[in-house]
Amino acid sequence: MELKLNNSESDNALDLVLEVTPFFRSYQQQAQQTTKEVREVIFT
Repeated sequence: MELKLNNSESDNALDLVLEVTPFFRSYQQQAQQTTKEVREVIFT
């Protein structure tokens, strides 16, 4: 199963990643850092 996101500056799809973090056995802090890095790549 894959989690795929269609993301834009006007939606909060990346926030969904943080909500489902426990289902992927990821740590919240790690997920927040990864989300931050993804936002920087997408929106710059």
